[in-house]
Amino acid sequence: MDQSRYTSAMLTVNALLLGALVLVKMSSGGGAVQTATAAPGIPNAAQQRQVIIDRIDELTERAEDTNKLIKSGKLRVTVANLDDAGRRR
Repeated sequence: MDQSRYTSAMLTVNALLLGALVLVKMSSGGGAVQTATAAPGIPNAAQQRQVIIDRIDELTERAEDTNKLIKSGKLRVTVANLDDAGRRR
């Protein structure tokens, strides 16, 4: 019977401490989930990937605009100083 009293007492103490911990955590504003942030000087891989994705999207858009211009036939190419180009050969 001593074993069962000891176990009951330890479970009660554990429950009281856990309850106190929850109360302290909630009263200090720690109830909300916090996101992890990198320390200064440590690169943020997710942010780096997002920058790369944004730049790829920008390049894709510019390439599509260039393709539209070429396909429309509005692109004009002028060769200047044709005589100078022939002399360099």
